This record gives sequence, structure tokens and C-alpha cells, in this order.
Amino acid sequence: MPSQIPVGLIGHNGRVGSAVLTALLKRNDLRVVVLHRPESDVTSIPAGMEKRVLDLEKGSPGEIEKAIEGLQVVISAVTTLAAPSQSALLPALAKSKSLITFIPSEYGAPWREKEDFGVPGLAFLQGKETVAEQARDRGVPITTVKSGTFAGLWFSPVFGINVKENKIQLYGDAKTLPGEATSVPYLAEGIAQLVSHPTSLPNRTFSFLEYSPTGDELAEILTSLHGSQTVLEEYTEEQFEHDVQRGGLDAVVAGLKRLWGQEHEYPNVTQVEGFQSVPLEEFLRASLRK
Repeated sequence: MPSQIPVGLIGHNGRVGSAVLTALLKRNDLRVVVLHRPESDVTSIPAGMEKRVLDLEKGSPGEIEKAIEGLQVVISAVTTLAAPSQSALLPALAKSKSLITFIPSEYGAPWREKEDFGVPGLAFLQGKETVAEQARDRGVPITTVKSGTFAGLWFSPVFGINVKENKIQLYGDAKTLPGEATSVPYLAEGIAQLVSHPTSLPNRTFSFLEYSPTGDELAEILTSLHGSQTVLEEYTEEQFEHDVQRGGLDAVVAGLKRLWGQEHEYPNVTQVEGFQSVPLEEFLRASLRK
């Protein structure tokens, strides 16, 4: 039997990290090592799995190097706000003799330098890209993973898709342009499949998109489910400006709504093999029952 690929995971308790951990553990070709903060809850980690303390805030360079020793792939699933902490990991990764690639916490839209990061309310999103740039500057091989908006948020009133009230809020050309959504399990399985072939990953970008309906296609499904015409409302530039100034999730959602209504492109869209996605119509029908 071939030797297992040693993979380290940072952020095992988060929404993405816990799903990635589950997906990694399904594969017999991987040896998973959980890298956790000193104070982290490790009760969810299966008995017998290797755990290593990784303190990116107070750990010494030597301690961080020891934590990643022997790992061929390191996956980070920290939150957006914690993304800058990954910078402390980069010197150790640059010195590693075993590392094949580092997957920094990204898992988002193809934000644009001027149109998106240039908006004050969205500037904080650049923290993840900054870590990637720092990694490249240090010669650390990285693999960038992007995804559509997480499906639970995308198909919700928060995003302007009100399934129960049969209304959709659309910016610009979103009626005819595809909007992208991805469930967390789909993303997690995609990452697990990638790291099973680590030598093909360095300095590449992969995008996992599970659903890509246009606004018109989405309205057609909702019209069929309700038996009445879906109401399409315009999300105006004025509403965008108002929401983005609120910061936080409001700003992110505003940016994603606008991105959907403008020409954009996800790089290297990659299919997750063998994953049984819930058909979009069934997904929306289930949302009606909640």
C-alpha cells in the first residue's frame, strides 16, 4: 500500500474547517494532522488522530516549524478576520523540507483589485490576498481555492433571494449573468480530492462552483414552485452604496450582489468527482419548508 500523504489542517472547528476535516477523513490516502491553537476545543477530533499545537499569535519560530514538520500539504480554514494571522506561518513554510503546497484560507469570490478592494467597506477582504502575496514573495508554493457564495447565504432573504415570498433582488445584468453558489460539503470534498494529488497543485488556482443559475433561470424555478410569477426587484447602485458603508456581512453581501450583476470570471472551474449535489429545484423546494 502506498504511503499516506501527511496533511495538516488549521481551523478544524469552523464551518469550512469541520467540513474539510470530515472530507479528509474519508480518504485512505491521507494522514490528517490537526493543527490547533493551545486553547482550542479538540473534543471533535477522533481518538487516535494526531494533534499538534500551532500558536500563530505567541508561538516562537521554532515552535511553529516543529508544528508543521513533515507535512506535505497544509490547509488553512481560518476566518476572514483571522486571515492575517497566517502570515506568522509563512517563514516556517518557506523553510520546510517536506512542504509541497500551502492552501491559504480563501474560499471566496474572484474579487477585483480596483472595483472591489477599492471600496472602503470591502477593503478588509484583501487580507486573504495579502497573505497569498506574502507567501509568493517568500517562495512558498501555494494553491488558491475559490468558491461560489455559500449556498445557505446565497439562497436566502439576506442575499435578496426570498424563496418563501417568491422575490429576487438583482443588480445590473444579473438576470442574464450566472450567479455562483457552493455548499460547504461540496467545497470540502473538492479540497480533499485536490490534496490527494499534491504534486499537481503548487502555484495553481481552482474554483468549485456547485450552482450557477442566471437570475432568469432562478426566477423560472421559483415561478414553477409557487405557481405564480416571481417578482424581480432592482438592487440599485444607491442601495449598494448604503449597504457597503455598513461594513461587515452587509458590505460583503452588497459586493457579491454587485459582482453577480457584472461580468466576472472564476478561474479554472473544477468539478468535484462523485459528489451527489441536491438539484437546485429540490434545494429551493426544501427552503420553502423551513
